[in-house]
Amino acid sequence: MSGIDIPCQIISDTSIKIHFNLEKSRGKIRPKSIHRSEVFSITRNGLEEVLYVKDTVFGDDLSVQEMRIFIAGEKDGRTNYNTMPTMLVGMALAGTAAYFAEGAFMGTLAVPLVYPLFHLLPTIKIREKTITDPNHRYNEIYATGYEGVARSRKLLAAFKGVLIGAASGYLLYRITPG
Repeated sequence: MSGIDIPCQIISDTSIKIHFNLEKSRGKIRPKSIHRSEVFSITRNGLEEVLYVKDTVFGDDLSVQEMRIFIAGEKDGRTNYNTMPTMLVGMALAGTAAYFAEGAFMGTLAVPLVYPLFHLLPTIKIREKTITDPNHRYNEIYATGYEGVARSRKLLAAFKGVLIGAASGYLLYRITPG
């Protein structure tokens, strides 16, 4: 349901769980299982079996086609949304703050505590070049899927940037004579 394709060999498919073998990057095979409700569809021999069912009781309010669009948004948000500017700005701000705070505890941690919070407020801008299928432009369902994944990636990038920046600024202050 997250838009991630998992190439694997299905061992068994019960009414509750799907058990499969997943080949890791070094060729090691790991047995895994996933609840059927977390899987949109299974493709075997080129034929797709859709497991997703619209069920408003469980919060699955979208039709199968709408869910495909939502998942496409999640997939594009995961693969195409650029978080590098957020991380670099966080590194620069936190590094500068930690250095000029002269290693003081609160001065070093002020930016890492505040900067990521600013990324919860603004909307995520979906750039046209990040949309894989042009038919999804101006689609609200696609945008909802895209924004959820992009926002979490942006928030993680902000945290990563400020932590690296704060540590670097603190270390730079400690190793420079003065």
